[in-house]
Amino acid sequence: FSIVYLFSIHHYKPWKDGIIGGGDSWGYYLYLPAIFIHGDIGSLEKSLDAVRQGLASGGTGRSAHMQSQFKAYQAYLDALGGQRNEALAAAQTSAQLQDQAGGVYHDVLNQFLLGGAYAYLDLRDDAESLLSKAIEGAERLGANYLRAGALAHRAFLRLNGQEAQGALDDIRLCLKVMQSNSYCRFCMFNPLVAQKVLTAAIKENVEPGFARKILLDQLKLSITPEGEELPI
Repeated sequence: FSIVYLFSIHHYKPWKDGIIGGGDSWGYYLYLPAIFIHGDIGSLEKSLDAVRQGLASGGTGRSAHMQSQFKAYQAYLDALGGQRNEALAAAQTSAQLQDQAGGVYHDVLNQFLLGGAYAYLDLRDDAESLLSKAIEGAERLGANYLRAGALAHRAFLRLNGQEAQGALDDIRLCLKVMQSNSYCRFCMFNPLVAQKVLTAAIKENVEPGFARKILLDQLKLSITPEGEELPI
């Protein structure tokens, strides 16, 4: 993911204008990749720091398009960190701004992030609706990394709601998308979702070898077929 971060700097050439000159590209090419990178790695505080800096950035960073994304990430991360009121306020603002900004891909991304936030907050109906829309939208767009993430988060939601069959259907499809694209992670990969979803895959014999490899490689966890964690 550091490669993605550095590629965004090199490919879009924001160094002189964005970093040295403090131009419009700062928010778009630095803060959003940083949130994505840290979000996948699981460093909550670093992700939130990137969000705060992005929200305070000037130029393009102050547009409805950018603010809606920063607020969506804030809602997701605050919900993950147990900050319920902050997450709900950020989610409401993000949804309003996204309605203004539009954009097919960013509509889907917004649905995914807010759906994930509501899943953490156990707002089941809202989370189910938004994640389902994100899965359908990502499939239409061919956004497979995002689709895998939305499937994993809906599986997490359904596991928490004792909807075993629906959860297993999502897990099966999530792992299929990941394998077919040689992914070792899904969008917004974090230990809370990954461990629950992939442990369920192992216990229910849904691509258990692949699920076990992801847990071992990415989270340094070894899980028995019964779902018990083993020391490494």
